[in-house]
Amino acid sequence: MNFTLWAFLFLSAGLPLPPLEPPGPPGPSGAQPPSILFLRQGDLAAVPIPTGDPAAAMALLLQGPSPAQAAAGMSTAFPRGTRLLGFRNRGGEVTLL
Repeated sequence: MNFTLWAFLFLSAGLPLPPLEPPGPPGPSGAQPPSILFLRQGDLAAVPIPTGDPAAAMALLLQGPSPAQAAAGMSTAFPRGTRLLGFRNRGGEVTLL
């Protein structure tokens, strides 16, 4: 579901979706760790995050890459100052405000 949400965000921003970087190794339970996607050289790059909470993940995404991630060539398509006013999750369909 995480990839679906992030893909929706990029598509809704009117940006083409470049190929996705291969995900990291599965966790002990076989599930992928939660991650957000930044851009790196025109491709999507998954960045593991410490939480699976959608609001916290969006906050991290909107903050943009850390200085170390930016130094590694990562960037975001969201303009500085973009804020998430809220979101609704109804039956797995997420609406961002």
